[in-house]
Amino acid sequence: MNLANILAVTSLIFLALAHSYLGERFILIRLFRRVDLPAIWGSAEFTKRTLRFAWHLTSVAWLGFAAILAQLRNDYFSSSTLAGIIAVVFLVHALVSFFSSKGRHFSWALFLVVSISSYAISGANPLQIQTPHANQAPSDKMQGLKHSQDEMRAQLRQTEIAFAKTMADRDFKSFASFIADDAIFMNEKEALRGKASILAAWKKFYSNTTPPFSWQPDFVEVLADASLGHTEGPVTDAKGNTSIRFASTWRRDAQGQWKIVFDHGYPICACLGVDKTDK
Repeated sequence: MNLANILAVTSLIFLALAHSYLGERFILIRLFRRVDLPAIWGSAEFTKRTLRFAWHLTSVAWLGFAAILAQLRNDYFSSSTLAGIIAVVFLVHALVSFFSSKGRHFSWALFLVVSISSYAISGANPLQIQTPHANQAPSDKMQGLKHSQDEMRAQLRQTEIAFAKTMADRDFKSFASFIADDAIFMNEKEALRGKASILAAWKKFYSNTTPPFSWQPDFVEVLADASLGHTEGPVTDAKGNTSIRFASTWRRDAQGQWKIVFDHGYPICACLGVDKTDK
């Protein structure tokens, strides 16, 4: 985090703690001593519980904003991360409301709906779905940019080369900039879903001074409207051996930038029943 982030985050945390502590000590306690508090649901006690949890929920919301600000400068931050933070904040809202009111204040149910919905968004990540207007022609979807397929192939090839260069340069931040928030990287064991999961798994490949492997495209293709592209090529280990090929799918966004959305590596092997000496 830079200085601006640190100041914003620490200020919000301080405000949240001060709001709850000073509110309890100088406002709520004195307010609850009054004998003329309205009786909600036939009880002044319910009124006090409602005022108390409503007061402290403001502090919880400020802590949620602090968490968002703390993540803004993080390479792992994505819309999935944002939705996840919102899910946690509203889960705390629901729990505070439920236990403070003993379940009698029904705001906890709505807070829980928001939390569950946000959690679902953090996994499915529909924030990244872009639906063009029905009247738009395919060639006009990308801000009216019209390029030949040859130009788009060349552009995607250079993008893949630049993506591979981040490994050689040990530039993890630049590596992250090529990955879409809703990307999926697949290997033999599992599928890494979302930018945060991918970066967490790939960070180890950038931790040492020597790259553990490298890759280059030898095949590139794009759709006619340049909305999607495909790249393939060999992956070479630090000793110069090639035993894996990668296959990647790229999506071109509204700004004309290519972002990787699918990536898969598969081993190169001799096919059964094929005699290489006959070729």
